[in-house]
Amino acid sequence: MNISGYTWASNVKGKLLPYEACIKSMLLLAGEVWVAYDPRYDDAETFTSIDPRVSVVASQFNIEEITGNGDQLSEARKRCTGDWLIWLDLDELIHEKDARTIKSLIEFANDHDYECIEISLYNYLMKCYTFGSAFVKWVIRPNLRKNVRGV
Repeated sequence: MNISGYTWASNVKGKLLPYEACIKSMLLLAGEVWVAYDPRYDDAETFTSIDPRVSVVASQFNIEEITGNGDQLSEARKRCTGDWLIWLDLDELIHEKDARTIKSLIEFANDHDYECIEISLYNYLMKCYTFGSAFVKWVIRPNLRKNVRGV
C-alpha cells in the first residue's frame, strides 16, 4: 500500500507559511508529495529542494474563480500514484509522534474497505469565533482517502 501527499501553493514565502515543515510532515506517511504551485509567486525549487520525493506542477491560483485553490488541488491530485492520499494545506502539520498511529489507521481502513479517515484539526482562530466568547475550535475534514482514479 502506497501513500501520496498533495497540496497547493501560492506565495508561500510572502504568507510566511510553514510549507517546508508541512511537506516534511506529509513525507512521514507518503512516498511522494505533489505541490501545485503558482509560478507567478513561487519557484519550483522552493518545493523540490526540500526532498527528492517532492514533485511540482505549475498551476495558477485564480482567486476570482469560485473553484479557487480547488483547481490547483485537482492538478496535484491527478498526479498522485499512491493507493491512499493525504491532503494538507501548507499551514497544517502532522506531528512525528502521530505518524505511526496514522499509518496504522490507514492500514486498518484499507484492510476493512473504508474509503476515508477523518482527522480533527485544531484551529485557534476561526472567523466565527474571533470576536465571540470562544477562541478555539476543533474541526474535522477527511484528509486521508483512497485514491479513486478519475475523481
